[in-house]
Amino acid sequence: RDGVAIGAFILYSGETNAFDDATRDLLVEMATDISYALDHFNLQAARNRAEMTLSKSKARFQILMQTSTDGIHVMDELGNIVEANDAFCRMLGYTQEEMACLNVADWDAQWSAEELRTNFKELEGKSNLIETVQRRKDGVLIEVEISVSGVELDGCNYVFASSRDITERKRTQETLKASELRYSSLFKNMLNGYAYCRMQYDDHDRPVDFVYLDVNQAFERITGLKNMVGKPVSEVIPGIRELSPEVFDTYGRVAATGIAETFDFDFKSQSKWLTIAVYSPTKGEFVAVFDDITERKKLA
Repeated sequence: RDGVAIGAFILYSGETNAFDDATRDLLVEMATDISYALDHFNLQAARNRAEMTLSKSKARFQILMQTSTDGIHVMDELGNIVEANDAFCRMLGYTQEEMACLNVADWDAQWSAEELRTNFKELEGKSNLIETVQRRKDGVLIEVEISVSGVELDGCNYVFASSRDITERKRTQETLKASELRYSSLFKNMLNGYAYCRMQYDDHDRPVDFVYLDVNQAFERITGLKNMVGKPVSEVIPGIRELSPEVFDTYGRVAATGIAETFDFDFKSQSKWLTIAVYSPTKGEFVAVFDDITERKKLA
């Protein structure tokens, strides 16, 4: 079988010259036929296994296509739709029948048809993750993240793509970015001093120190203290705990309970009076917002 001997076909006779030439030729032909049959059976069995494997792969692909929440679609090298799942049709607002007649240039709003053809050629044998803007049937633009792969099947090039609508994610990111910019601007330009700190406690949960995590420019202007971030207050103002124990008690209480407090503070080491509003954004930490009321105190 396959050119390799796997057995022998033997006939035996007790008589001399029992098999003439014609008989021997017939026996050789029979052996050849048997060998061919074995090769054929082996080939057919391999073909059956390949067809079964292919059938299972197709079934798995169809299950993936129909159950995936992402928009899966297959395009030829020109960008024409070969197959698309229901999720992709819903994403763009088309029926299956309408989608079957579309080209990628019909829904992609970011690149021209020529740019898309160039992109498709560059995808041959490669995979990529891209973001683009797509146009729905109703004209609404959505932002999409696409995982794409270029493959060759039966001598033809195809692009397999899985799309996900990230419009809401993008909006959330933009909103967060705008909020951060507003906060940053407020933080830099506010007239009040601002300090974000983490409280430190001893083994008996008594406040013994706190570390500056962030301060604004007004903090430095009002207190005269520079380069405070990352440093404990005891390092910058030695003896402050003994000099002003009430501020440690207040900050420690707010950081532990989360209940905001407001108080006037005699900042003895800097010869200033401050009015301080303190609150806790998370347990063990506190934010102090303060203003210089030294002149007011002098007039009182």
